[in-house]
Amino acid sequence: MTHSIKAIVLDIDGTLLTSQFTVSEHTQAALIEAQKRGIRVVLASGRQTNGLHQFTPILQLDQYNGYFISYNGGQIYDVTARQILHQQTLDAELVTTILKHTEPFDVIPMIDRDDYLYVHDVYNNQVRLNDRTFNVIEHEARNCQFKLAEVDHLYQFVDFPVHKVLLAGDPTYLKEHAEALRAPFKEQVATAFSTPFYYEINPIGVNKAATLARLSQQLNIPREQIVAFGDGGNDREMVEWAGIGVAMENAMPALKEVANYTTTSNNDDGIARFIETYILN
Repeated sequence: MTHSIKAIVLDIDGTLLTSQFTVSEHTQAALIEAQKRGIRVVLASGRQTNGLHQFTPILQLDQYNGYFISYNGGQIYDVTARQILHQQTLDAELVTTILKHTEPFDVIPMIDRDDYLYVHDVYNNQVRLNDRTFNVIEHEARNCQFKLAEVDHLYQFVDFPVHKVLLAGDPTYLKEHAEALRAPFKEQVATAFSTPFYYEINPIGVNKAATLARLSQQLNIPREQIVAFGDGGNDREMVEWAGIGVAMENAMPALKEVANYTTTSNNDDGIARFIETYILN
C-alpha cells in the first residue's frame, strides 16, 4: 500500500522535532534513506522560512531536492535551487488593521521581515504553559534564528506585506478569545493554532494542504503517493488531504480523528517507526 509513496511531508515542532527541539538520529537516518530511494522530503511548518534552513544539512535536503512549505503554506521554497517558487502575503493595510485590533488583547504579537523579528517588548514575553512560564519571544527568535527588534506600536510600524501575524498568549486565554481576535477579518484571513500558545493569522485560503496541492502538481506527484505527518491544529487540512495522513501520538485529539494512522510520539521516533514499517520495508 505505502510502497508507492513518492513524497513525505513533515510538520516540524511536535512532529519532526523532539521536545528538546532536536531531530533524533533514528528519524534522521530513516528520512535520508527514504530520499536515497527517490522519495522527496518536504518540511511543512508554521515557521518562517528562516527557521527551516537549519534542517537542510541535518536531512541532506539540498542533495535530494527537498522543499519547504513555510508560514503555514504562505511560501514554497526549493532548497536545492535556493529559490522561492510561490508565496502569498497579507497586504500592509490589512496587517495594520489587524495589529491595531489586537493591541487591547492580552497577546504578544510578532512580525518578521528578513532576519528580524519585530515585537513590542523583548522582555515582556512570558506565557503560562502547563503551570510554568514560557519565554515565547526568545523561543521564536532562537528556533527561527531571528535577531530581535523592538517597536512601540507594530500597527504604526508595518508598511510592508507580511506572510503572517503571529500572536502568542496563555493557551486558555487564546482559546477563549480566538473568535474575537479574528472576527473583524474572518472573511479576509485564515487562522490556526500551530501550538496551544501560538495563534497564527495568514492570508485567506492559505493552509498547508492548499500549498501542498500546488507543490504536488509542480512535482507531478498525486496526493495518493504522499504521506503527511503532523500534530497540531494547523496540520489538520494537510493530514486530511494527503493520501496517507499520520498523526503523532502527542497530536491534538481532533487531528487523530481525521488521520489514517497514529504513530508513536515525537519523542519516540514516530516518523522513523512509520517509515520503516510501511515505506522502507
